[in-house]
Amino acid sequence: MKRLLLCLAALSTPLAAQEPAREGAVPFTWRERITQGAWLRVYTYQGPVEAIEVTGDMAQVQAETSVRARSWEEARYEVLRDGADVVLCVLPEDRGICRRDGISNRSSRSDHGRSSSVAVVIRVPRGVKLALWSGNGAVQVSGVTSELDASSGNGAVAVTGSGGPVRAYSGNGDVEVSTARGPVSAKSGNGRVWAQMREVQSSEDMESHSGNGRVIVELPPGFEGLLEASTANGHIESDFPVTVEGRFSVSRLSGRIGRNAGGSLSGRRIKLWTGNGNLELRQIGSATTPRGR
Repeated sequence: MKRLLLCLAALSTPLAAQEPAREGAVPFTWRERITQGAWLRVYTYQGPVEAIEVTGDMAQVQAETSVRARSWEEARYEVLRDGADVVLCVLPEDRGICRRDGISNRSSRSDHGRSSSVAVVIRVPRGVKLALWSGNGAVQVSGVTSELDASSGNGAVAVTGSGGPVRAYSGNGDVEVSTARGPVSAKSGNGRVWAQMREVQSSEDMESHSGNGRVIVELPPGFEGLLEASTANGHIESDFPVTVEGRFSVSRLSGRIGRNAGGSLSGRRIKLWTGNGNLELRQIGSATTPRGR
């Protein structure tokens, strides 16, 4: 389907519930109706991203540039359309290309000593799928009940009060996800990973891993599936009884969770891995459930 590229000029309306714009900052607002089941994808080269779910069918993206140097670059905003799906990119003023799967030549470096960061706030209607990416900044999502992708090249990723499938990733930062249903895949290149699912009805595989950090996954007591867990430098703990398959040790475990794990749900696997840290598989509500993570 032919895509129509729209370049949106920055508007003069300041962000609601935020401090007045600083000197040199450029506020921006985009607002449009999006149908349920469609994707809203928002990518920004540098700065924090926050998203919340709202009632109605109007999606809104607000952004404000914070200037951190005398000579600074102004952000530019581009929108791509692909059927009902919408992609909105926050780009440096003279580099980067907005694409459906993200920003090409993703770079958060300053150009010629210029420095700026764009804070993005997203209000997404219920039933709209959401994908977020920041090249360098924290990503925070609250109460979004549809399918969600949330990632940061360099910053913490936190998802709370979710109600659907979640994929969360940070290249360098902690990742925390809590959802009512799942499934969840949570990964960090260098940080702690915590994922909680109060209910898991899907037969999809799930992964939680860290290159360097502790990994904790909390599941409902009745969870059934296949487990693969491995740590290069740490140990494995599980609140669930595991029917072991093959060899096992304090740092490697493979087996079945639940009486029917080898039956209708035999295709559902949960994979846990860390290069340096402990792996913990917990039952929600158990005495060993972490406090404060």
